[in-house]
Amino acid sequence: MAASTVVSLRLPPDQAERLRQMARRLGRSASEVGAELVAESLRRADFAFIEFRNSAAGRQAFIQGTRLAVWQAISVLRAFEGDVLKAAAHLRWPEAKMHAAVAYAKAFPDEIEEAIRDNASVDFQKLSRLLPGIQRFEDSQE
Repeated sequence: MAASTVVSLRLPPDQAERLRQMARRLGRSASEVGAELVAESLRRADFAFIEFRNSAAGRQAFIQGTRLAVWQAISVLRAFEGDVLKAAAHLRWPEAKMHAAVAYAKAFPDEIEEAIRDNASVDFQKLSRLLPGIQRFEDSQE
Protein backbone atom coordinates (compact mmCIF):
# COMPACT_ATOMS: atom_id res chain seq x y z
CA MET A 1 0.00 0.00 0.00
CA ALA A 2 1.28 3.47 -0.85
CA ALA A 3 2.15 5.85 1.94
CA SER A 4 -0.58 8.27 2.90
CA THR A 5 -0.84 11.57 4.72
CA VAL A 6 -3.49 12.41 7.27
CA VAL A 7 -5.54 15.47 6.33
CA SER A 8 -8.21 16.68 8.70
CA LEU A 9 -11.37 18.30 7.39
CA ARG A 10 -14.68 19.37 8.83
CA LEU A 11 -18.00 18.32 7.37
CA PRO A 12 -21.46 19.51 8.29
CA PRO A 13 -23.23 16.83 10.38
CA ASP A 14 -25.58 15.79 7.56
CA GLN A 15 -22.66 15.24 5.14
CA ALA A 16 -20.68 13.32 7.76
CA GLU A 17 -23.68 11.04 8.31
CA ARG A 18 -24.12 10.51 4.57
CA LEU A 19 -20.42 9.58 4.32
CA ARG A 20 -20.78 7.08 7.18
CA GLN A 21 -23.88 5.58 5.54
CA MET A 22 -22.07 5.23 2.23
CA ALA A 23 -19.12 3.60 3.99
CA ARG A 24 -21.42 1.12 5.75
CA ARG A 25 -23.09 0.22 2.44
CA LEU A 26 -19.68 -0.42 0.90
CA GLY A 27 -18.31 -2.27 3.93
CA ARG A 28 -15.46 0.22 4.27
CA SER A 29 -14.43 2.92 6.69
CA ALA A 30 -15.56 6.52 6.32
CA SER A 31 -11.90 7.50 5.93
CA GLU A 32 -11.40 5.09 3.02
CA VAL A 33 -14.54 6.22 1.24
CA GLY A 34 -13.80 9.90 1.89
CA ALA A 35 -10.28 9.51 0.51
CA GLU A 36 -11.62 7.79 -2.61
CA LEU A 37 -14.20 10.54 -3.17
CA VAL A 38 -11.54 13.24 -2.81
CA ALA A 39 -9.24 11.38 -5.23
CA GLU A 40 -12.06 11.09 -7.77
CA SER A 41 -12.92 14.76 -7.39
CA LEU A 42 -9.31 15.74 -8.02
CA ARG A 43 -9.20 13.54 -11.12
CA ARG A 44 -12.42 15.11 -12.42
CA ALA A 45 -10.85 18.53 -11.91
CA ASP A 46 -7.71 17.48 -13.78
CA PHE A 47 -9.32 15.70 -16.73
CA ALA A 48 -12.02 17.11 -18.98
CA PHE A 49 -15.05 14.89 -19.70
CA ILE A 50 -14.23 12.39 -16.91
CA GLU A 51 -16.67 11.33 -14.22
CA PHE A 52 -16.89 8.37 -11.87
CA ARG A 53 -19.77 5.95 -11.59
CA ASN A 54 -20.60 2.71 -9.85
CA SER A 55 -20.57 -0.33 -12.10
CA ALA A 56 -20.69 -4.10 -11.65
CA ALA A 57 -16.89 -3.95 -11.51
CA GLY A 58 -16.84 -1.17 -8.89
CA ARG A 59 -16.24 2.57 -9.33
CA GLN A 60 -14.87 3.40 -12.75
CA ALA A 61 -13.92 6.43 -14.80
CA PHE A 62 -16.49 7.15 -17.52
CA ILE A 63 -16.68 9.65 -20.35
CA GLN A 64 -19.27 12.29 -19.47
CA GLY A 65 -22.49 12.15 -21.42
CA THR A 66 -21.86 8.59 -22.61
CA ARG A 67 -22.41 5.07 -21.37
CA LEU A 68 -18.78 4.09 -21.90
CA ALA A 69 -16.10 3.68 -19.30
CA VAL A 70 -12.69 5.03 -20.28
CA TRP A 71 -11.33 1.51 -20.72
CA GLN A 72 -14.12 0.77 -23.21
CA ALA A 73 -13.30 3.90 -25.21
CA ILE A 74 -9.65 2.82 -25.27
CA SER A 75 -10.69 -0.63 -26.50
CA VAL A 76 -12.60 1.00 -29.35
CA LEU A 77 -9.60 3.20 -30.10
CA ARG A 78 -7.37 0.12 -30.31
CA ALA A 79 -9.83 -1.51 -32.72
CA PHE A 80 -9.23 1.52 -34.95
CA GLU A 81 -5.45 1.12 -34.53
CA GLY A 82 -5.14 4.28 -32.45
CA ASP A 83 -6.85 6.53 -34.99
CA VAL A 84 -8.64 9.05 -32.77
CA LEU A 85 -10.63 10.55 -35.65
CA LYS A 86 -12.01 7.19 -36.80
CA ALA A 87 -12.76 5.97 -33.28
CA ALA A 88 -14.55 9.23 -32.42
CA ALA A 89 -16.54 9.07 -35.65
CA HIS A 90 -17.50 5.45 -34.95
CA LEU A 91 -18.80 6.42 -31.51
CA ARG A 92 -20.37 9.62 -32.89
CA TRP A 93 -18.39 11.60 -30.33
CA PRO A 94 -16.60 14.89 -30.64
CA GLU A 95 -12.88 14.22 -30.95
CA ALA A 96 -12.36 15.99 -27.63
CA LYS A 97 -14.03 13.14 -25.76
CA MET A 98 -11.75 10.55 -27.34
CA HIS A 99 -8.75 12.74 -26.56
CA ALA A 100 -10.01 12.93 -22.96
CA ALA A 101 -10.08 9.13 -22.78
CA VAL A 102 -6.55 8.97 -24.15
CA ALA A 103 -5.27 11.57 -21.67
CA TYR A 104 -6.84 9.74 -18.73
CA ALA A 105 -5.52 6.37 -19.92
CA LYS A 106 -2.01 7.80 -20.23
CA ALA A 107 -2.18 9.15 -16.68
CA PHE A 108 -3.59 5.91 -15.21
CA PRO A 109 -2.43 3.10 -17.51
CA ASP A 110 -2.51 0.37 -14.85
CA GLU A 111 -6.15 1.11 -14.03
CA ILE A 112 -7.17 0.99 -17.69
CA GLU A 113 -5.13 -2.12 -18.57
CA GLU A 114 -6.49 -3.98 -15.55
CA ALA A 115 -10.08 -3.18 -16.59
CA ILE A 116 -9.37 -4.34 -20.16
CA ARG A 117 -7.81 -7.59 -18.85
CA ASP A 118 -10.74 -8.15 -16.47
CA ASN A 119 -13.20 -7.71 -19.31
CA ALA A 120 -11.29 -10.11 -21.55
CA SER A 121 -11.39 -12.77 -18.82
CA VAL A 122 -15.19 -12.84 -18.60
CA ASP A 123 -16.68 -16.03 -19.94
CA PHE A 124 -20.22 -17.40 -19.88
CA GLN A 125 -19.72 -19.08 -16.49
CA LYS A 126 -18.55 -15.83 -14.84
CA LEU A 127 -21.33 -13.88 -16.54
CA SER A 128 -23.97 -16.34 -15.31
CA ARG A 129 -22.91 -15.66 -11.71
CA LEU A 130 -23.51 -11.95 -12.26
CA LEU A 131 -26.73 -12.49 -14.20
CA PRO A 132 -28.56 -15.53 -12.78
CA GLY A 133 -30.91 -17.08 -15.29
CA ILE A 134 -28.94 -15.90 -18.30
CA GLN A 135 -29.27 -18.26 -21.25
CA ARG A 136 -26.84 -19.04 -24.02
CA PHE A 137 -28.34 -18.67 -27.47
CA GLU A 138 -26.70 -20.71 -30.18
CA ASP A 139 -26.97 -19.93 -33.87
CA SER A 140 -29.04 -22.79 -35.34
CA GLN A 141 -28.28 -21.81 -38.95
CA GLU A 142 -26.01 -24.19 -40.78
